[in-house]
Amino acid sequence: MKLYLIAILSFLLVFSALSQAAVLFWDSFEDGVMSNKWKVVTEVFTEKDGVMTMSQGAGQYPSLVVNMPIDFSGGVTFQAVLKKNKTNDIVMPVSPTDASELARKIPWDGPFVRICLDPNTGHPIVQSTPKGNGVDVKVLVDLPVIDWDNKAFQWAMYLKGDAVKLYQDGSKVLDSKHTGGFTKGYLSFGGSLAIDTTIDDVVIYTGDYDKDIINKAKAVSSAEKLFISWGKIKDQYR
Repeated sequence: MKLYLIAILSFLLVFSALSQAAVLFWDSFEDGVMSNKWKVVTEVFTEKDGVMTMSQGAGQYPSLVVNMPIDFSGGVTFQAVLKKNKTNDIVMPVSPTDASELARKIPWDGPFVRICLDPNTGHPIVQSTPKGNGVDVKVLVDLPVIDWDNKAFQWAMYLKGDAVKLYQDGSKVLDSKHTGGFTKGYLSFGGSLAIDTTIDDVVIYTGDYDKDIINKAKAVSSAEKLFISWGKIKDQYR
């Protein structure tokens, strides 16, 4: 009975915390196993050492997609920590397709809203387009040059209808409108000539940027584990 009470009370406390978090997707890559939460459109991606590493295969433009569509008509934030190594660019697009049928394997031949981290120019760019294929691409903002060497940056893109905000390491750097013309889409990651570029702490959640969302996402994960453990305890006492 005592174990029951501890498990139930612990679960209720954690559930109370996470019920307001509105976390839709979360992956910290700590388990070292590529889960079915992801769809690899083109190789090579390796989950190890607490990050997802993106590398260039022969003739490939690596692309990885969160394996679920997200409706952002009510407001959703797409967030990740990205660190470049040797790459022409890193892209973090949201588009209505999961990219599997696109020639370059990223949302470029169709509508998109994306963060383009371009070391060649030295600064990040936020772009959107209603058509794709390089046609009518609108640059929403050119951000200041940043120091890329051995540094990871947190990027959060809030979308609500055609509204778009961008946060760099918690600071808002864009508040504008996009031209994508869609309100349901997939978050993906890609890179050109990518070598050991890493992705970490990917979280998708309702509402605008939340500086505490990682802790809330961890609470969701803890609650799921607690629920499984509680189920095992319950089975033992039947």
